[in-house]
Amino acid sequence: MPELAAPPILSPRRPTIVALVLGALTAVALWQRLHLNFNGPYLDESDYLYVGRLLDAGVPWKTYTYVFSSHIPIHILSFGDTLGGLTGARMVAAALGLGSLLFFYGAARALLGSRRIAGWAVLILLVASPHLFISKFATYDIVAFFFFSLSLWLMMEGCAAAAMAGCCVCWPRRCSPPRCSPSTW
Repeated sequence: MPELAAPPILSPRRPTIVALVLGALTAVALWQRLHLNFNGPYLDESDYLYVGRLLDAGVPWKTYTYVFSSHIPIHILSFGDTLGGLTGARMVAAALGLGSLLFFYGAARALLGSRRIAGWAVLILLVASPHLFISKFATYDIVAFFFFSLSLWLMMEGCAAAAMAGCCVCWPRRCSPPRCSPSTW
């Protein structure tokens, strides 16, 4: 009599195991993101927060350099610094990191058309060390990624709305015949 093989790990017969593993990964990733007072200020953090304090006080920033790109990330992180010092600025960075995950989910769902696949994509980003790293430090990286994921989500939602209206501006090759194109605008 042939032996029965065990069902694969991702089989519908084992949803409890999959849910437990995914829940544990999510819990560890969230704990890592929210463990903010892990060391003193990182080199760039102290620069950003110092310049933010200068700008908030109305002091002109005489040594404006390429390092900081623009004032937007500095003012955003300075808000957290004003509320709670270094930990407050890191809390703002953590909130932006979590927000970027939400927008990334929306963009992936709109692009791929599947909530399940979008969930897996977000889980991969959630536990990815680069995203964990930049979500814990008060630097411009997480501010930039937050706005990137926001703009990606907005673009995908716009493309989905255009496709629903019968206008294939985002993927014209998928439309036969194309109902609207840049040449008809």
